[in-house]
Amino acid sequence: MDRKVRGFTLIELLFIIAMLLVIGSIAVKEIIAYIQEVRLREAVNKFLGEIEYVKNQGIISLKPYGIRACKDSNKYKVFIDLDSDCKDRTPYCVPSEDKVCAHNPTVFCTSDEGICGVRDGPCITVERVGELPEGTKFVGNSSFYVVVNRMGYFFDYSCGFGAGSISIENALGKRVKITASRYGRVSVEQ
Repeated sequence: MDRKVRGFTLIELLFIIAMLLVIGSIAVKEIIAYIQEVRLREAVNKFLGEIEYVKNQGIISLKPYGIRACKDSNKYKVFIDLDSDCKDRTPYCVPSEDKVCAHNPTVFCTSDEGICGVRDGPCITVERVGELPEGTKFVGNSSFYVVVNRMGYFFDYSCGFGAGSISIENALGKRVKITASRYGRVSVEQ
């Protein structure tokens, strides 16, 4: 009598499982790399948007606006330079709790219903801290620091014409360098 059992042997099943694990590990590695690439792109776009916001506000408002990127962290700070000395009110990426009227930054206020009238606009904070997406951080020799005046020129911490550059790095070590020229042009290098 010929007995033939249909199906797979244990060795064949183990071989198939091993192949699926190898293929799965390659796929997981690629998915992680893709996620980190997307986070890096998101961080660069977010920071470029903030630089553009600072540039626009510096041109249209009565006071210079600035941005500081703190190296070796994922934090940056957007601030209003109230006394036009090219410095933010608190060092590093620690925000100030001071508030001013949006259209008249020389007037301090406490809330939206405070001193600010219709002409002076809403009450806004002088400094706000933002964060890059998780897994990304600023790296470089020094912190990125730019103050923009009404003509759109970029100044450094000592009010001299300044160009600044900083890199944003993801968790896998890939970097993108952002450079701001003293004339207000911003470039990105892979």
